[in-house]
Amino acid sequence: MLRKTVLMTCGVSLFFSGFAFSAQGGPQEGRQAPLVEDARKINPSAVEVLLGKDHRMTFDFYGDNIFRLFRDDSG
Repeated sequence: MLRKTVLMTCGVSLFFSGFAFSAQGGPQEGRQAPLVEDARKINPSAVEVLLGKDHRMTFDFYGDNIFRLFRDDSG
């Protein structure tokens, strides 16, 4: 269950990080989505994903299809 949750979280984080870059506008040349460096379970219902350059995303799961996403780009 934990492995499935972590893999899903990593996939969703990559999906949402692409939206953040496309929403900024401007030229897209040379930009890459941040890579997932690590993912860890911080409590029974939350997973923290560490992205490159001190970026973090936290997924807090409330149910099978209900979660909250928090992204910290300032580290």
